[in-house]
Amino acid sequence: MVGEEAHIIARSHSGPRGDSDLVDDERDRHSNLILLCPTHHTIVDHARSDYPPDALRQMKAVHEQWVEATLGRIEPSPIELRYADIIQGWQDRSIDAGWWSALTSSLFTARMQVRKSTLEGARKCLLWLFNRRWPGTLMAIESEIRRFEAVLGDLLGLLARVLDETSEESGVLWFRPFYKHELNHERSDSLAREYIWIGELACDLGLELARCANSVCDAVIDDYEPLFRAAEGLVTVASHDLMFGMEPYRPTYSSSDERYTTLASYLRVRSTRDVHIGSGADPDGAARLGLDLSS
Repeated sequence: MVGEEAHIIARSHSGPRGDSDLVDDERDRHSNLILLCPTHHTIVDHARSDYPPDALRQMKAVHEQWVEATLGRIEPSPIELRYADIIQGWQDRSIDAGWWSALTSSLFTARMQVRKSTLEGARKCLLWLFNRRWPGTLMAIESEIRRFEAVLGDLLGLLARVLDETSEESGVLWFRPFYKHELNHERSDSLAREYIWIGELACDLGLELARCANSVCDAVIDDYEPLFRAAEGLVTVASHDLMFGMEPYRPTYSSSDERYTTLASYLRVRSTRDVHIGSGADPDGAARLGLDLSS
């Protein structure tokens, strides 16, 4: 593989040819991409005055005309178009949407403060996934996106049970430290352990969500588009907190990992993942979440 995916208008406004009115959502579209060899990718980005956007678009158009004249136009099938729409729709509404980094990083903050608008963005993604009509052909892709949907649903369900309104800032929910007002010392310690377990589980579900996202990308690369997200690389989660520190994570499944099915079964295997914050199950914490550990 010698081709590199290059941007005609840079993804960043400070990048090569990045000073443009092209909106961010359109900068990764096919119309703004051109395939170059590594040598000319470097030349084009350094000699910007010699290769303005219009010149690159003309080069791309001439080459596409040559390909069509030489090989003939190959029209995508209706099934391919449907998968392209679902894959792009998943990407735009999840890992490239504004809620993604806001939600996953907020899980690692003290008392887990999350904006309502962030949760609303995640819920819209979940509803969109729930309403998909699947072609039923590329089953690995479908299975991994559905797994992503299951983890997102369980994470949002957990947050719905434990987040409360904060009086400090409008539009923000937080994980209230419910153990602080318990006068019985022994009971307070038990509630504190429960609180910590739930917070760590939320972090681990955020990591599992990123793990599922990377698994979706792997399935797309294997079965549909070899260059899918070649420029972006792995999906990551980053914590920005005084307690957890500035720590990036890039969670992935190994070949021996038991894949996510339900939250109850995940508790048995969470400590076997490549990266995890907590482990095991707390009966009181599970009861607070309405989780049946016997299933």
